[in-house]
Amino acid sequence: MKLLLDVPDLDDIQQLTDWFELAFVVSAQSSKTHSQLRDTLAAVVAASADDTELAANLVFKEIKRRRLICSERYPFTVDGKVVRLDGGADAEFYKFLLIIVVSPLLRDEKRYAEIDEVFDGVVLDAIRGYLGDGAVALRFGWPVSGGRPKKFDDALRWLAAQMNLQLGAGVSPPKSKDGGVDIVAWKPFADHRAAYLVVLAQCTVRTDWVPKSKDIIDIVWLASLDTGRPAVITLAVPFIIPQQFDHWDMLRRTVGIVFDRLRLCQYLRASSSANHQTMVSWTTAEINKLTA
Repeated sequence: MKLLLDVPDLDDIQQLTDWFELAFVVSAQSSKTHSQLRDTLAAVVAASADDTELAANLVFKEIKRRRLICSERYPFTVDGKVVRLDGGADAEFYKFLLIIVVSPLLRDEKRYAEIDEVFDGVVLDAIRGYLGDGAVALRFGWPVSGGRPKKFDDALRWLAAQMNLQLGAGVSPPKSKDGGVDIVAWKPFADHRAAYLVVLAQCTVRTDWVPKSKDIIDIVWLASLDTGRPAVITLAVPFIIPQQFDHWDMLRRTVGIVFDRLRLCQYLRASSSANHQTMVSWTTAEINKLTA
């Protein structure tokens, strides 16, 4: 099994599964066995046979869980003691999110600027899918795109016009570029009146992502954009947040909605993505760099 990354701690099943998936994605193989994974771990990790056997079992269990949540947007299936590549899966979103998490080249070279906007677009599509028919979403983050004015005050007026809302009665934060908001989504009614669901999302691919949950302050935004009541704050990351994440309770009380890789994939559809080809091209190029 080709090793592009050091093997993570055997206790960190999320990272270990990501590592296994990366080895699978960059290989030309259509299947990998439980024994291949176990033997690879035994060869490169100072651990007992029981520990490597347990780690391999837990990786296979995690792959089953990911497939159950993401369905056909997950590229792998488990068949007994074999993991198979599902060639019919609509898995480009998942592969993109995986690669931006585990690519050592991207992380070492800090090339985040080339994927930030593409990731924002993926999150936009997922939020729109989550909110359902009739939902509207736009990118508000920096650098600007999609017709958003550069100056923050002008951008607020532009956003208020898009949403048929009034500006808030407060003073805009000085020197702000986007107020921490990368995506704005809402679900309006046909009567064109206010009092509808509004979502403000912070998107980040940085590994130190937990503090980003505090980037958007709902009361401050209510003073800038009159949504009546504070908007629902959202944090979106390409990582998979473990089920036993130590900060989960704090996180869910800081933001209203959390999107990790699995939750994003649950609501993504290729046909709805305006930047789908850009995303696929970047993923392909990055995989080629990793295998060069």
